[in-house]
Amino acid sequence: MTLEASNAGEVRWGCPELSRASNFARAMAEAGPARNLEPAKASALAAQAIGVYGLHPGIPSDRYTVEFDPLMLDVYGETASNGDCPRVRLGPRAFASASTLVATLLHEFVHVRQIVAYALGKQGVGDTEMAELECEAYYTEMRAGKDLQLESNEAEYASRRFHDLLTRLPEDRRRLAEHGEFRLRPAIQNLPEENRV
Repeated sequence: MTLEASNAGEVRWGCPELSRASNFARAMAEAGPARNLEPAKASALAAQAIGVYGLHPGIPSDRYTVEFDPLMLDVYGETASNGDCPRVRLGPRAFASASTLVATLLHEFVHVRQIVAYALGKQGVGDTEMAELECEAYYTEMRAGKDLQLESNEAEYASRRFHDLLTRLPEDRRRLAEHGEFRLRPAIQNLPEENRV
């Protein structure tokens, strides 16, 4: 079965005014160590990053949530389908720097769009499709990282992960993904309680 995407738009970002970007970077630096962040402060920093960099997952803001999870220590972020409202959870690692937070939000916003566009909350995906979902997220990170002049280590990490994931795709889909074209065709499987991407 081939899935057709719904009316979800594209993930978007914009180059901020220098003063707004500087204020945001200063706020991130003043927040102190990421492991000591209070949830309210983390939420405020995420909201500031979204506003300053014009980050948008292509769906209305009332159709997804972004929250901080201080106990999520092993990953930067995670997006899960939560009925019709995808939920982005950010761990302390996402708050290591302004660039890391922006890159993580961009990556997770791709997953928000994917969940809505492909109704991923209603079906599971196979290993190849999961690799393609991640490829698209890292590809977006790479493109936006250049536009937004994020720290080079963020762009290098996204590029490395993207190219690692490309090797998991069949040749026809790999060639498309190398040029930023993604044609998700998830196989229907038994869906676990929460589908995480």
